[in-house]
Amino acid sequence: DTVVIRFMTDNFAIVQGLLAGEIDIANSYLTVENLPELNAADNLVVTVAKNAGIYSFIINPDNEIFADENVRKALALLIDRDMLYEQSEETLSPAYNLVSDFSIGYSEAFTEWYKENFTSENGKEEALALLAEAGWTDSDGDGLLDKDGQIFEFTLSEFSHDNMLLNLLQIQLMEAGIMMNIEPLTTSTDFRRMLSTDDWDVGLASNSFAEISSILSGHLEQVELAGLLPEEEFEEVYALFEKAQSCLDSEEAEGYYNEVLKAVVGDAYYIPISTPAIIVVYNKDIYDGVYYREDATKIWLNDCK
Repeated sequence: DTVVIRFMTDNFAIVQGLLAGEIDIANSYLTVENLPELNAADNLVVTVAKNAGIYSFIINPDNEIFADENVRKALALLIDRDMLYEQSEETLSPAYNLVSDFSIGYSEAFTEWYKENFTSENGKEEALALLAEAGWTDSDGDGLLDKDGQIFEFTLSEFSHDNMLLNLLQIQLMEAGIMMNIEPLTTSTDFRRMLSTDDWDVGLASNSFAEISSILSGHLEQVELAGLLPEEEFEEVYALFEKAQSCLDSEEAEGYYNEVLKAVVGDAYYIPISTPAIIVVYNKDIYDGVYYREDATKIWLNDCK
């Protein structure tokens, strides 16, 4: 038998290929908007499972609007993760950690630290107070925050193309008077290349590994590219990361990793948002010959027809 692998990023083309029977398995670039159409198809089996990915905001340290720590913390407070979860049909799980609770090495202690420092039951009210302190108010009553004649507007650069997430984030921020534009990038390579320049406001990172060392390595790469930490401080943090990797005592290693995570988050330059579900769709004719590991985003093929 022959297995043909096609590298496709066009959501519409993937869905149409599945419906027409031209694609037997798809596990990338499918979103919650596709579920009604896919679930209605008699020839398909649709599965939705939590994975190890994390969506996060990365803020350009040289951006004028976000230079004030109060503004960055306000942005963190404005993220309503429960709303994202409910409105996405439970496909965007709340994330208060840069490591998914689905990953080996996840630390509840860091999650509690993040919640204590960057979330609140009255998040919107506290965020607006911080923004007002930084000079951002709706002075003319048009529903948008402004300061010195400039409205609070920024561009989010992203490559995941998760329209549900993007639309919900726009709604949340607009309700607080912040206009967020979307700049779609083609690949993760384009995203990393962008981080090393000055020409961006906020990036939506998407990192997915089922083990803390691997996913944290990706976060650290992006921290370095974006210049979130001074070079000397970054070297110290990376040395701590290497120490955690080689540590044989799990509790001690967790302590090291948590210190690295705190350094990555910094003063709200790096904001975890949600863990997206992975949608895997099979053609019914081969479903019995497919094994999908629910602890990682991998598909194993066996006796495909």
